Amino acid sequence: MQPDFESVCDSDSDAGNSTSDAGNTSEYWMVQETVTGQVTAAFLLLILVVGLPWNLLVVFTIVKEKLYHQPTIVLLLILALNDLFVLVVELYQLA
Repeated sequence: MQPDFESVCDSDSDAGNSTSDAGNTSEYWMVQETVTGQVTAAFLLLILVVGLPWNLLVVFTIVKEKLYHQPTIVLLLILALNDLFVLVVELYQLA
């Protein structure tokens, strides 16, 4: 439970409790950063798990069916290859 604004302001004015409040505040932010990092990692993993197979499927289908003679399909192929590149680079940066 987060303290309300008035209780934080009152505790800051009290010199005796300022060190314990600072400790609680830093612990709160450390936990908050850990949770944020875990949520971000889970979100990026979800994007990777969904994006990698679908982009590979698009590239494989276009190459197998030899549809790359149409400009729209070439654009789709380039977008899928670019997305694959970004996914792989992002995975490399996370590791």
